[in-house]
Amino acid sequence: MKKILQLLLLAFLLQSCKSNKTADFTVTGTLSDTTFSILYLEEVRTTDNQPFVVDSTQPDKNGRFTLNAPATDDHVYYLRSDKQGYPLCLLINDTKSIELDIRFEQLQGRTIPAYTVNGSPASAQVRNYTNDLNKWMMSYVSDLIAADTLSKKSGTTAVVDSLQQRISRQSKELLSRTDSTLNAAITPSTYLLLLGFYQSIASDPSYRLTAFTLEEIAANLDKLAIKFPKHVGLTQIREQIKADMVKSKGLMGQTAPEFTLPDVNGKAVSLNSFRGKWVLVDFWASWCRPCRMENPNVVAAYQQFKNKNFTVLGVSLDREDGKEDWIKAIKDDRLEWTQVSELKFWNSIVVPMYNIEGIPYNVLVDPQGKIVAENLRGPDLAKKLQAVLK
Repeated sequence: MKKILQLLLLAFLLQSCKSNKTADFTVTGTLSDTTFSILYLEEVRTTDNQPFVVDSTQPDKNGRFTLNAPATDDHVYYLRSDKQGYPLCLLINDTKSIELDIRFEQLQGRTIPAYTVNGSPASAQVRNYTNDLNKWMMSYVSDLIAADTLSKKSGTTAVVDSLQQRISRQSKELLSRTDSTLNAAITPSTYLLLLGFYQSIASDPSYRLTAFTLEEIAANLDKLAIKFPKHVGLTQIREQIKADMVKSKGLMGQTAPEFTLPDVNGKAVSLNSFRGKWVLVDFWASWCRPCRMENPNVVAAYQQFKNKNFTVLGVSLDREDGKEDWIKAIKDDRLEWTQVSELKFWNSIVVPMYNIEGIPYNVLVDPQGKIVAENLRGPDLAKKLQAVLK
C-alpha cells in the first residue's frame, strides 16, 4: 500500500528539476461543457506529491480557455475544473504549446472526460496508454470476477480453467504492451508516470499481474540517460533506484530486529519470547485490502504447520482510533495467533526496523532468531514452510 504511494512519488520526482531558462508553457483548448466556472493548471509538488495551482482561468461562453505556466524540464501538469476532484487530463510539457478538445462521455453511469491533444506527443502518449489501460482493466476484471464466481459452483471446472488460462494470457499481454510503451516513452517524466500507473495496479495481488522489478526499471532508466544525458532529475532517480536495489536485498540471514509491543489486551509481547520456534512475523492492518485478501493463506499455513514448532506473530499497523476495527478483523479473519500493535499507523517502531515500505509483508524467523525468508505470499508461504519444517 505505502509502496504504491512511493512509486507514484517517483513518477513525479523529476518535477523538482527546474531549468535556468524560463519560457511560457501554454495550454489552450475547448470544453464541450461550458458550465465549468474555473479551470486550474496544476503542477505536482515533489515534496508530498500534491498538486499546486500555477494558473487558472474562466472559459468563455464557447468553452474556450488559455492557461500559462513557466516552462521547465519535462514534468506533469494536471488540468482540473472547479467541479471535478480528479484531473480532466494529464499533460507533459514536452512542447511550448498544447491544444486540447475536451468532451464528456457516459461510462457505466459515470460522466468521464475524454479529450484529444495536439502539439504534445508525450501528452498524447499518456492519454493513449491510460485510455487503453482503463478499457483493458474493465474486461480483465470482468474475467477475474467470473472465474472467482464460477469456481464456487460445481461442474464448472472446465470453464474456470479456460478463464484462468485467458487471464494468464491477458496479464502477460499487458506486461508486454506496457514494456513496449515504456521503451518508446518520449520523455523521462512520461516513462515514470506510465510506470507509476502500471506498478500501482500490479502491486495489488488481487489483479494477478507482474510488476516490473527494480533491475528492469534501472535498465530502462539507463537507456533514457543515453537520450537525456543532461537531465538532472533523471540522474537523481537513477541513483535512488540503485539505492533501492541495494535495500531490496533485505534482511535475509540477519537476526530479526527485536521489538516489544502490546497485544490486544495491553500485555507486552517480545519477539524474543518466541525463540526456539519457527515464527512468521506478519505485518498487516485491518484497513489494508491486500492484507485481508492474503490472510486466508496465512490462516491455512498456520493450521497446516502449527503442530510442527511453528507459529505466527501478527503485527498491525492500524491507527490509534482503529483498535475496534483491528480486533474485529482478527475475529472475522480467524487469526488465532498472537497479535500486537501500538496503533501508530506508519509511525510504528517496526517500520524502520524492518524497512517496511508496504503491507502485507512478513519475515520467517528460525528458532535461533535468524531471518530465513521475506515476503512469502500465496502458495510460496506453504511451500517454504514445507521445506524447512521437516
